[in-house]
Amino acid sequence: MQAAGGKMQEAGGRREREAERSPTAYLRTLIASEGGSISVERFMQEALYHPRFGYYARRVGTVGRTGDFSTSATLHPVVGEAVAAWAHHGKPEVAQRGRWHLVELGGGTGELAGDVLQSLGWRGRFGLRYHLVEVSAPLRKQQQQRLGTGGRVRWHETIEAALDAADGRALIFSNEFVDAFPCGQWTRETAEWREVRVAWPDGQEHPEETTAAWSGPLPSAAGQALASTRQRVEAHPAYRRWLAAWAGRWRAGRMLTIDYGDRLPAPYHRQPHGTLRAYCRHQRFAGAEIYR
Repeated sequence: MQAAGGKMQEAGGRREREAERSPTAYLRTLIASEGGSISVERFMQEALYHPRFGYYARRVGTVGRTGDFSTSATLHPVVGEAVAAWAHHGKPEVAQRGRWHLVELGGGTGELAGDVLQSLGWRGRFGLRYHLVEVSAPLRKQQQQRLGTGGRVRWHETIEAALDAADGRALIFSNEFVDAFPCGQWTRETAEWREVRVAWPDGQEHPEETTAAWSGPLPSAAGQALASTRQRVEAHPAYRRWLAAWAGRWRAGRMLTIDYGDRLPAPYHRQPHGTLRAYCRHQRFAGAEIYR
């Protein structure tokens, strides 16, 4: 029995070592360890933010024409001009002793930050500390190359750190930031809602979708707004948890969030498979292609 136990430990250690070598091996091992499937939210968390294999953590090249996707800020400086005007009006709410703080969440290549700073003008920039919250090492490097280091711009990995540096008094804004949070997905196939999950059966080349019974309430209003069958919906419990984690540190200021959205049920009009999408080299993918 001791020898058999030793062999089992050795096999388990070998699987863990293999999982460290590639994202494919890592995901297969993770899914197996979770009983054969993981939630869409967990899959997105690993795909986007795993410290070694995650897209934003290691693999994102750039944002814009030569990247996988563009944002409105990479298309025209008017977004930066509008944010600068918003910040100018909100400045009196956070300024203390001639110093004020502006926090940008997920700054991409730094292009929007550059437009905001330029649009504020030298008088508007007086006393400003500009804080960029960025978890992506490749994008942070691009931001620093564009904006320079050692000046009025500071970098942080968390909004908590940025708020601490601002003594809790800051204007906070983001552009197409919320849509990069992992989301859960549910489907109403009959009278009951089921959770969409990701499995990777032995012998299959790619992960595939499956569903599991869902006993709890949907973490959004979508379940109540969409009573029809054959409908998928998404919700962002990860975003709600993130907001709750730092809200207590924010003492004064305003928050501006720019992203896609609409009032329910409009986002799901003629979208029976939901709104979850992936992008690669400006090509859009949906359904099973997302997991490839």
